[in-house]
Amino acid sequence: DKVSKLYSDDFPNSFVGLSLSVPIFQGMKRIQATRLAELQLKRLEKSFQGIELQINSEYSNALATYVSSLNNYRVSKDNLKLAKEVYGTVQLQYRSGVKTYLDVVIAETDLRTSEVNTLDALFLVLSSKVDVQRASGTITY
Repeated sequence: DKVSKLYSDDFPNSFVGLSLSVPIFQGMKRIQATRLAELQLKRLEKSFQGIELQINSEYSNALATYVSSLNNYRVSKDNLKLAKEVYGTVQLQYRSGVKTYLDVVIAETDLRTSEVNTLDALFLVLSSKVDVQRASGTITY
C-alpha cells in the first residue's frame, strides 16, 4: 500500500539545467581574422606611403616651378629696364634727327612687349606661389 501512495501524492519538484560549451576547434577562424587584419594594416600603410610620396612630389614640383618662375620674372624685369633705356635713347636720337620714326615705333613696341612679358611673368610667380602653398597645406584665403 505504501508503494501506491508513493506515486499518488503530489510533491513539488523542479528541474535545474546547465549547459556549457567549450569550443575545441574553431576552424582557424581567429587565425584567419588576425591574418586578414594584418593584411589590411599593411595595405593601409602602403597606401599611406604612396600618398606621402605623391604629396612630397607635388610639393617639390611646385617649388621648382616657383623658383623657375621667380628667376624668369627677375630676368623679365631686367629686360623691361633695358627696353625703357633703349626707348629713351631712340626717342632722344629721333628728336636729334639721327633715328627715323619707324625706329621709335619699333622701340616702343619692344617696350610694350617687355611690359606684357613682365606682367605675365609676375602672374606666373604668383600662381606658382599659390601652388606651393596648396601643396604644403599653408594656403590662406
